[in-house]
Amino acid sequence: MAIIFLICWCGEFIQTTSTQICDMVYSSEWPDNAEMKSFILIIQLRSIKSIKLNLGGFMVASFETFGNICSSAFSYFNLMLAVN
Repeated sequence: MAIIFLICWCGEFIQTTSTQICDMVYSSEWPDNAEMKSFILIIQLRSIKSIKLNLGGFMVASFETFGNICSSAFSYFNLMLAVN
C-alpha cells in the first residue's frame, strides 16, 4: 500500500503543480518585458489543462484514486473475514 500511496502522491503533486504554473507565470513581471510576452502566453495556454499521471491508461494517480483503492481493499478484506 505504501508504494501505491507514493505513486498516487506523485500523481497528485504533478497535477497540482501543473495547474499552478499558469498562476505563477501570470504573477511574474511579464508585462514589462515585450520580447517574452509571446513565450509567456504560450506557457499560460499550455498550462490551463493540468497534466495527469495515468496508471495503465485506465486510472489517474491521485489521492481520490488511492482512497478508492483503500476502500476496495478494506471491502475485500471484510468479505474474506465474513466467509471464514
